[in-house]
Amino acid sequence: MERVSTEGWREAGAAFVGCVTRLLERLLDYRAVMQGAEHRDKRMSATVNLLNFYKNEIDRKEMYLRYVYKLHDLHISSDNFVEAGCTLLLYAETLSWESDQVGVDPEHPETPEWKRKEALYNQVLQYFDRGKCWEKGLPLLRELATLYEMKLCDYPRLAECLRTYATFLDSVMKELRPEPEYFRVGFYGKGCPPFVRNKQFVYRGHEYERIGAFTQRLQAEYVSAHILMRNTPPDESVISADGQYIQICNVKPVARLESCPSNAPEQVKRFYSFNDVNTFLSDRPLHKPPIDKDNEFKSLWIERTTLVTENILPGILRWSEVVTRSVEEITPVEFACETMESTERELRNLISQYTADPSRNINPFSMRLQGTIDANVQGGISKYEQAFLSAEFGRNASPREAAAAARLRRLVTAQLAVVDAGLALHARLAPADVRPLHR
Repeated sequence: MERVSTEGWREAGAAFVGCVTRLLERLLDYRAVMQGAEHRDKRMSATVNLLNFYKNEIDRKEMYLRYVYKLHDLHISSDNFVEAGCTLLLYAETLSWESDQVGVDPEHPETPEWKRKEALYNQVLQYFDRGKCWEKGLPLLRELATLYEMKLCDYPRLAECLRTYATFLDSVMKELRPEPEYFRVGFYGKGCPPFVRNKQFVYRGHEYERIGAFTQRLQAEYVSAHILMRNTPPDESVISADGQYIQICNVKPVARLESCPSNAPEQVKRFYSFNDVNTFLSDRPLHKPPIDKDNEFKSLWIERTTLVTENILPGILRWSEVVTRSVEEITPVEFACETMESTERELRNLISQYTADPSRNINPFSMRLQGTIDANVQGGISKYEQAFLSAEFGRNASPREAAAAARLRRLVTAQLAVVDAGLALHARLAPADVRPLHR
């Protein structure tokens, strides 16, 4: 840099030196994690950093493709089928249905561009099917159907494509899918690799993976790391320390309004509550005086942290970096409204499930109804009424709290109708040994 600053090609020279420096940093990161099963996730991160560099900074398509395929292979060896499909889509989206050009792809050296795109789409569809992510496959199948009908007039393949489309729709409506958990992970200390150091990420857990198993998995990759037990932001002594410190907590995904139409079936809404997401919430309960020992809801505030990630999950990685973070406090009456809405949503979901399939085991339905009607642990709706629907609360409430109290009153009335419908369905389904509980 010093040398080029004195030369006549100062700007171009500085740009070149900066570009080579960024490339070498990424290549050195990649080299450091090339070997060892414990470095698999780090290898994926380093691969993504390289493919982004070759695409966005110097536009070297053949090198970009090389690392797309490397990332794809890493995902397949880890059974990350949805991520493998998203990775191949990176390449497919650079190809055109209108082009017959033969390109730089070593996997398909003599194949016209539109045929490569078709082959990639079919491979991606297989991965989405194996990953039970059928919603992501539907737009691809629509594109293929247009190709077979309009461009090729190939009706047998159109018929096959439409049969696959129908199968995907049936799977969306009928197949049971586990809902993944998401975890916020902060990496702190100078001992962490540069591409994660002092950054926060949201990770998408594996099927049925809870925070204990996830923590063990991360600890196996960062063997010398200390797990921070407290969820408060780390102080400067941790951030500037020579070691590795990792902080992990559960976060709750927030559905994106643009992902799912409001009149979509319940199964589709459920899917988009946990997929195609980039906003996540982390709640920490706080009790503020005055505290009523007989009714803890009166003083239960929530400190809510909202995290927005760079990329939508699931995507080409099972994690994404947090790019914005904000904190707000939720008043006790607002939190009561949220709890009521969550319970009603869960009840409606169970009612639709048991209406569609009356042969299911009735126990989860019975337990949810009992927990709503006879809430022994914390007193349920009657405690909410005492805390927030009294004349005294109305006199002292701020405009924001008064609006939330009015909303809570509407939610109580709405929940009565849902519980009534749930009880009617439960009456039809309850076997003899559940009858006493039903009464």
